[in-house]
Amino acid sequence: MNYCGHNPSEIAVSPYQKVLYGLFSSFQNGAINPYTALKISGKFDKERFQKALNNVVSGNDALRSYLKIEDNDLHMYVYETAECEADWIKVNSEEEVRKDISEVLAKDFGASSNELFCVKVYELSENEYILFAVTYHVVSDGDSIAILMQKLLSAYQNPDFDDSETTHTMAEYNQKELEFYSSPKFMENCQFWKTKLELNDYIEYPKKENAEQASEWFVVPVEKIKKCAGIYGCTYNNVIMTAYHMTLCRMLNKNSSGFFFMYANRTDPSFKNLIAPQFQATFSRVEIDDKMPLKQTVRSIFMQSMECISHSHGCLLSFDLAKAVMSGVLGCIMTYNKMPDAFELCGLTVSNFDVMFNSMKDTKLPCNLFMIACSETKNGILICPLLASNGTVDKNSFICDFTEQFQNVIDCLCSE
Repeated sequence: MNYCGHNPSEIAVSPYQKVLYGLFSSFQNGAINPYTALKISGKFDKERFQKALNNVVSGNDALRSYLKIEDNDLHMYVYETAECEADWIKVNSEEEVRKDISEVLAKDFGASSNELFCVKVYELSENEYILFAVTYHVVSDGDSIAILMQKLLSAYQNPDFDDSETTHTMAEYNQKELEFYSSPKFMENCQFWKTKLELNDYIEYPKKENAEQASEWFVVPVEKIKKCAGIYGCTYNNVIMTAYHMTLCRMLNKNSSGFFFMYANRTDPSFKNLIAPQFQATFSRVEIDDKMPLKQTVRSIFMQSMECISHSHGCLLSFDLAKAVMSGVLGCIMTYNKMPDAFELCGLTVSNFDVMFNSMKDTKLPCNLFMIACSETKNGILICPLLASNGTVDKNSFICDFTEQFQNVIDCLCSE
């Protein structure tokens, strides 16, 4: 992507952004960043889209930001203005698209990048395109990537689009975050996590002979998720979260499990339509009693998880993340996004490109980091298991077993 910025000025970096940057910098290769891809049918006007992209960039400072390491500390700058041009690539097949997207997602942005996002258009034919976008997690979240796509399509539809809904900047959001981290509520949350966080999940998961090749992603049919949600009176992502906990306990033969759940935290309407890292990572550790009836077990998981969520703001700052990464524990993460249904726009049909990508396929870390990236679509929940290993866990065996056990747990929850 061609990108050129002008007249940079420094803005505040929140402690949360520094922690995230430190985490992602520990990756020897691979990355975890919000992304999305849309399939577009119809005559997609290249010049019109490029103008729309520049319109959106001009109104959102996260898309004009970059990072620098100065005096061993992270600094953030925002260009006053910037121009960019999305890569427009002619391809022969969707397989070519998947391959290129996989390569893009495996690359981190970091302090050496001039821009912290990437937009590409893949032209399969004169009436079939795939629009892809990825943003650096330090300046965005899962909702941000959806907002970016919405803004791009709105600006494409209306050349006079002025982004009037975005009334604040990431710089203002960062300043508000700094105020929170000196508040009594943050201190209260820190005390809570000191009693909850236990970095003792060191595991070994050896290679299993004759194990099948693990699939990069699988689908849980929406009918099953809907049935579970009805039985237990919860949301779809609560069903997935519960199944995740139960699956980990079964696989590791433990009566407790813990993982970080990353979720949107857009509680302030002033920042609702802002591209910024407005998410929290809450550590959810739950105890599971096999002797409990299933409904009681599920209810217990909900209650324990909700208690953690109520103290989520600042969770990652409540312990030494670098120490955790070096400790060799199993770190588990869950992200959840809802993908849009197909819709019509300026003579185009826009739909979700239902593909998940393993951006940590070759990542190596001192610890074992396991993540499931979940995308809710009309027909089901796409789940992509990602594992970065330090060598004590065999990736293929672990992901194969997880895929099988997770689907068994969903079936068990449905049968209640």
